[in-house]
Amino acid sequence: MLKSNFENLSEENKRYLQQLKAEVIIETDGPIDPFKEPKTSSLPSKRSNSDLQAQTASQSQSPEKKQKAMITDPMDLLRLFDGVQDSTFSLGTVTEIAQKNLPQYNKQTIKNTIKEYAIRSSGKGDLPRKWVIKDAQNWENLRANANMPTPSL
Repeated sequence: MLKSNFENLSEENKRYLQQLKAEVIIETDGPIDPFKEPKTSSLPSKRSNSDLQAQTASQSQSPEKKQKAMITDPMDLLRLFDGVQDSTFSLGTVTEIAQKNLPQYNKQTIKNTIKEYAIRSSGKGDLPRKWVIKDAQNWENLRANANMPTPSL
């Protein structure tokens, strides 16, 4: 109805409706998938070509995720593993205890190391949740290479 009466509208109403007019941004034959990037060639661009190239270049040079700091010294790992194994404390408490015995490492480094090398059991039923070293063989190899009795935190 508006299409046929558009010519009969006042100039003010015509300007208002012109401002509200929809423009086609992407020509498509079906629904738009929100998880896929649209083809950039079909989008009208207000940026210059050099701006787009600069943006693409800066995205391709972005650094990879920063590597998390972890304990690498075998003796310190051995001390940490011995303190964590079979502990029923939370990650925060285990980290605090380990930091008292390994003061050269900050809490985040100790926490990262625990998360990497140990897992906390689910504690189903009446069993308590205990920390368990994921790779027991690695732990035994560290102990064998250290040639020392079992240390404890």
